[in-house]
Amino acid sequence: MDALVGIAFVQLPPLLVVCAAATTLVWWQHEGAVFRLVGSKAFSGLRAFAVLAVFAAIWLALTLVSWWCLLFWAYLTVLAMYVLLGALGGWAAMAGAGAMFVGAPLFWGAILFSLARREFRYASARPAVRAWTHARVVPQ
Repeated sequence: MDALVGIAFVQLPPLLVVCAAATTLVWWQHEGAVFRLVGSKAFSGLRAFAVLAVFAAIWLALTLVSWWCLLFWAYLTVLAMYVLLGALGGWAAMAGAGAMFVGAPLFWGAILFSLARREFRYASARPAVRAWTHARVVPQ
């Protein structure tokens, strides 16, 4: 049972964060992936709402997993700083952990906001213009 608890509570959350970062990197290379996932019909308000709902769900999941990782490491860091440096070190580590807890949703929000801008730029571009944005010059 200890191995299962170690996997579920210690190893799985950082693995999920790393997978999310890798997925974001791949997603960044494929502009318009969410709109293609939602459907290829004309741009509409319902389709835009569906894409925004996907981004909100991703942001919430990434924030909660990041907070889970931070909670475990913040506990260990605050305890170690309290033991090594006393109450002042513990308070300093707690302030740093609090800043990271506040910064995690802002960090993921900034990344997802830039991805959302790319998605909506893809959806609103005319097909004739969009084809030229991916054209590459082949050297002779």
